[in-house]
Amino acid sequence: MDLALNDVTVLDLGQVIAMPFCTMLLADMGARVIKVESRERGRERVSLGIKRTRKGVEERVPARAVSRANKLGITLELKTRKGSSSSRSWSATRMW
Repeated sequence: MDLALNDVTVLDLGQVIAMPFCTMLLADMGARVIKVESRERGRERVSLGIKRTRKGVEERVPARAVSRANKLGITLELKTRKGSSSSRSWSATRMW
């Protein structure tokens, strides 16, 4: 089945809730989404979860349900020179 964004690739460099949620929607519409995160920050984000209130009760939903749905993933330390350089060269050589 062809979806609207089948020929689109997106690098998800976002954090917390908004960007992972947006890229999840893009993935649901057919985009190839590649989540890029550091090993340490990835574990931290998964443990935080998303706070919501349902029927008057506050709860946390695991962030992995949003942050990784329908996505490919790579671990890359973007704060290091090697990681930053790898990210730029990798994204420049891919066919988007």
